[in-house]
Amino acid sequence: MLQTLAWAAIPALLLMACASKETNLSSTADGSNAESGTPELTLSTDSLQIIIPDTVESPFVPGNTYSGIFSITNDGDGVLQLYNVDIADSADGALDMSDGDDLAVAPNSDKEFTVVVVLDEATQVEGLIRIKSNATDYLDYRLPVVACVESACLGEDGGGDDGGDDGDDTGDEE
Repeated sequence: MLQTLAWAAIPALLLMACASKETNLSSTADGSNAESGTPELTLSTDSLQIIIPDTVESPFVPGNTYSGIFSITNDGDGVLQLYNVDIADSADGALDMSDGDDLAVAPNSDKEFTVVVVLDEATQVEGLIRIKSNATDYLDYRLPVVACVESACLGEDGGGDDGGDDGDDTGDEE
């Protein structure tokens, strides 16, 4: 009877021992504890601009691969977990990148990402990069991407070149 009681108590003791709130388990790649500290995500740009040169020395070639780089920096004191960094809108397949899934960025570190563009003609395309993280302001964020051949880039107002002289036009006629 005493042996049966002792065997019955072992699972209860094991359960209490395993229920401790202090563990040394980590779910991050670098072994740090993702629960301590606060991550702070900083992007290298508010909008990724990929300007493809079109000069005599470096002419645009349709179908060639061009690229742009952006980085994500962790300025916080906790591990930044990047659950997903990928193309959300590929501009009909013109934009591509290697997906960044489940990446841990240590405090005061950064991670670079390369976006690739292939254009069949001298034009401008616009797309979006999706960033999902554990940073408060970037739980599910979209980073705009604009890629264009230098001669076909639209202005900030989206109107393109109006054929004007880009000089200071005061409106005075002489």
